Amino acid sequence: MQEQDWCRTRTSRNIGSQQIIQKRKEEASEIQARKEKEDATRKRIRAAQIEEAEAKRLAQEQKDREDKRLRVELERVRKEELKKQIADLKSALKLLTLTRKTSIILMPIVFVL
Repeated sequence: MQEQDWCRTRTSRNIGSQQIIQKRKEEASEIQARKEKEDATRKRIRAAQIEEAEAKRLAQEQKDREDKRLRVELERVRKEELKKQIADLKSALKLLTLTRKTSIILMPIVFVL
């Protein structure tokens, strides 16, 4: 009888130990699964941050290129306007010089008549 009790107690202890071991394994597995899930979430967040930073960088590069293109275009237009103004001033100066010469030449003729 004692031997049977001892066997039952030992079996109960083994079953209890196995249950504890199984429970610990399950807890460890759950902890590992949570950790992996958190790691995956962190990786997704980091990837999204990297992607967002890259998109901002590309947008800034595009903006910088557009700004440069506009500055170059404005400079080209400004130079063309300056060239046109210089040409207008030269033609006005020639006209003024020609008008003075003509009036000097015509003045004596007018008095002669």
